[in-house]
Formats: sequence, C-alpha cells, structure tokens
Amino acid sequence: MLDDIYIELENDYHLETNILKKIQSFPNADDCSKIKAEILGFQFMENNLNNSDWGTYFGPYASFPKENGILFEIPSIKDVNKDVIDYWEERISQVVNPVLKARYAGLVWDFTSKIIFRKPSHHIALIYIESLIRIVEDRLQNGIDLVRKIKRAISVAISINNKELINKCKEAILVLEDEIGENDKPGLWGFSFDILISNPKIQLSELEKSTILQKLEQRLVDVTSESELNTWASECVIKRLAQYYRKKNKLNDAHRVLRIHGDVIKNKKEYALILQYQGALKNLQKLYSEYGMKNESDELLIEIKNIGAKILDEMQLTTSEIQITKEEIDKIVIPITTGTKNEVFHRLIHFFTPQIDHVTQCLKESAKEHILSNFFGKSIIDETGREIANIGTLEEDLIGNILHYISEDFQYYSIYSNKIFYRLINELNYTVDDFINFIKDSVILSESRINVIRKGVQAYFDDDFIICEHLLIPQIETSIRNLIEQNNGVVLEPSSMDAFQLKTFNKLLLDDIVKYTLGKDIQIYFRAMYTDPRGWNLRNKICHGLSDPDASSRSTSERVLHTLLIIGTLRRIKNK
Repeated sequence: MLDDIYIELENDYHLETNILKKIQSFPNADDCSKIKAEILGFQFMENNLNNSDWGTYFGPYASFPKENGILFEIPSIKDVNKDVIDYWEERISQVVNPVLKARYAGLVWDFTSKIIFRKPSHHIALIYIESLIRIVEDRLQNGIDLVRKIKRAISVAISINNKELINKCKEAILVLEDEIGENDKPGLWGFSFDILISNPKIQLSELEKSTILQKLEQRLVDVTSESELNTWASECVIKRLAQYYRKKNKLNDAHRVLRIHGDVIKNKKEYALILQYQGALKNLQKLYSEYGMKNESDELLIEIKNIGAKILDEMQLTTSEIQITKEEIDKIVIPITTGTKNEVFHRLIHFFTPQIDHVTQCLKESAKEHILSNFFGKSIIDETGREIANIGTLEEDLIGNILHYISEDFQYYSIYSNKIFYRLINELNYTVDDFINFIKDSVILSESRINVIRKGVQAYFDDDFIICEHLLIPQIETSIRNLIEQNNGVVLEPSSMDAFQLKTFNKLLLDDIVKYTLGKDIQIYFRAMYTDPRGWNLRNKICHGLSDPDASSRSTSERVLHTLLIIGTLRRIKNK
C-alpha cells in the first residue's frame, strides 16, 4: 500500500493541500507510522501563519485555547521526533516531484535543530532551495503560493550565503513578477521591491534597481487612471515608493507620489458612503502628516470635520426595549435603601461599581456566541460625526472593550439609580448633609473643598445637573491627585515651556497607586466615567467645552455622585 501511495503522489500533485487529502484518503492510514509522518509533514502551514512561538518557518494550521487556558495546536511540534525527521530525510532522495522534495527538505531544514539539537546538513538546504526555485520556474502552483515559495528560497539562500543561489532566486523573482503581476491584485506585485531593493546581501545592478522602481511608478500611473482606478492598489504603491524616496533623501519625489495618490482619494469616485470616504481621508491625512506635508494635512483635517455631519445622516438608528416590572425593580431598590445611612451608602457603592472580572467573562461569552462580529473592531462617533475612538477586537483590545461595555451598562443601570436616589431623597428624606457627612472625613478630600462639593450636591437636589457636574467633577480629579501625592507618587511632568505641569486626569488614573489603593475595578470605572473616549469621558467633554448642555442629566449626575461616595470611603484612621 505504501508503494502505491508513493507512486500516486509523484503524479501531478502540486498543491500541498491536495497531497494531504490524497494521503489521508488511503484506507487504514492511521495504522502506519510512515503514513502518519507523511500526514504530519503536509499538515504544517508555511510561513507560520498562525504565529506559533516555535521559532520555525512551518507552524500549525489551527490553534485555539482550551478551557484550562493551554493552547491546543494542530499539528503540534511535540508530534515531531527523531524518527519522523529521519523518515522525512529519507524521502528527499526517493522523490522527483519538486513539491514533495521541497516539503521534505524544508521540514528537515526547519525542525532538525529544534527537535534533535543538531544543525541540518548544508546539502539539505541546497536541495530545498533548488526545489523551491523549480516550483516557481515551472509555475506549479498559484501566484500567491509562488511568491511565498520564492521568498522562502532566497531567505534560505541568504542564510547559507550561497551567492549563486541568491542570484538564481533574484532572476526568478524578477521574471515571476513580470509574468503574474496584475494591477488590481496587489498581492501579486511589489514583492521584487520588498525582497530585493533594500537587502545588502542581494546584488542588484543599477539597471535592475531602476527598472523595479520604474515599474512601480508605472503601476501608480495605471491604478490612478480613470480606466483602472484602484485606490487600494495606489496605496500599496506609494507606501513602498514614498518610504524609499524618503530614505534616499528624495523628499520631493516622496511628496510627488503621495499627491498623486491623494488626488484620487479626494475625487470620491470609489466611495459609495461618506463614512468610507472619511476613513480614506483619515488614512491619507496620517500619511501626509508622517511625511511632513503640513498644508495638505491641515486641509484634510478641515475636510474631515466638515463632512462629519453628513455621516450622521447615513447612519441608521437602532433601538431595543427592556421591560422591567415594578416588582423586579423593588427587589433591588428596597434592600439597598434599607438600614442606616452608612449601610445604605456602602450598598449603593457596591451595587453600581462594575466588577471587571465579571465584565471580562461576559465579553468572552458574547464573543463565543457572536463569532463573526468579534472579527471586527468598532468606531465611536460623537454627535458631530467626528470619529473619537476605535475599539479593536476582544483579543487585541480587551481594555477598550471593557471600557465600552461598562459605559453602555451605565445607561441600563440608570433605571435603578433613578429609583434609588428618588427613594432616598423623596421617601426617606435624605438631605445634602447626609451625603456630605458620609464623604467629609475622606483622607483625600481637602476641607477647603467641602463647601464647593456641598454646592454641587445641592445642585443635584435642585435638578440643576449642569451645575452639579461642573462643580463636582474637578473636585473628584483633585481628590485623585491628592491620593497620589499622599502616597509619594508623582503628579508633575515636564511642560513644553521648560517648566512643569500637572498630569492630566487620565494619567493620574493610570498610576499604579490608584490601582492598588482603589482597586482595578474602580480604576477602570473612573476611566470609563471621566477620561477615556471609549467611555463617557465626562471630565474631558465638560472641561473642554465639548459636552452639549443637554448631555448633563439626572443619570449622569447620579453616576458622578456615586464616584464621589467612593472617594468618601477612604477615611482617615483615628487613633484610639
């Protein structure tokens, strides 16, 4: 049976995935150690696309965490041993098919030092490179696979410093790009520039170098023309050319190609939605800024701001309804508001403080249920259409997702905060003094601030929520600054005027003293409330005049009062 498999694989099997399927199709494949080695060898993915930490070129085709947090990989490097490597090495001399020969030689070259702790034979590298080159020259695979193969070939040739093979790879690269490069498929061109231009170990003649650059310049002309307009392809060109020209101190040329790209972005012809257009302008503005094109950058910033309002017209409002009975609300409100004032305030603090571990668990469970949506990040747009923040996927931006989740929960819990504060004031006759008496002994509140705080609390009682928030939020910021100073932390930083300035509220909240004193739950909660655009960001909106007056409401003021009560729990220790 094994001989039948070997013969079958020599015949017209030029894709590794097809070879794997053929091997797996033979009956009783799992019963033979040699066939197991074959299956294992063709399961590995080139270029370690799943980013395993093996330190190898080949990696698993799939990886995911198990419930215990340990990463499960298919296949695993633990499945490779000396017997498997010896088998692969034996197969190198048995096969003619260059795809088979390249795979066996590549595996031996890649895994020998990792598994049996000796350097692989130099001869293995030569076979590996020659086989890869033949795959490319005979066009045995698709374009993107051929690009991957020739990149690997020249990388190994450079690693063994074989000038003859390096040159042979170079020639194959130049010919390959000329043959497969299509303007509307950026993955099939530009690789000759990427591989050859800046590598000192590859000898390029001036003619070869100028030809590569001229072909990129021509592609830029083509993909910015009316007939072939493709701004993605245009961006792929200018990112290469602009960087190269800047490195060569040819800023005029860098600016020239950037303007060509910028002109096709600004003509709007490729963008069906204003939101898409704004995103393209944002990327272009970053490029202009990066290359010191201040005038062009400033013009784009004005345009981005001007089209913000149009974005809101394109967006669709979605609403959801939650029905909660009075009995359900009372089950929460009555227990919290029953007891001494001190007990009630502490229960109120605990109920409305987010538990970050619980939030994280909720996010992970939601990601499992809504797999597709977790592949994409989110953009947050303010009431003027201005993009103020971006949130990545859960895997790449856990804290951003936590902050956003918490801030969305604020609105849901406002149902309860409204009822609780109403009951305290209108049914249980709590007064401003009751709130002040709870917080006045806080070690991080200065006595001189109490009168201002009293006026802020009174403003809430008077339904003057603008005054309430404008008075209380700066006092909360000051209290956090006091907390850091009292624990020998640093609240100053150098200013641009060769002097010192106070750290921003956001930097204060990021201080470890805040984390260890108040705990991570409150640290992140305060960030979501006051300083992070992925949350409510109240401090920055109010203090910079960005908040619409109507944004100050009963619910937001109740949250401010809640954080003030938290500040009040840091009491002075009384000597007995």
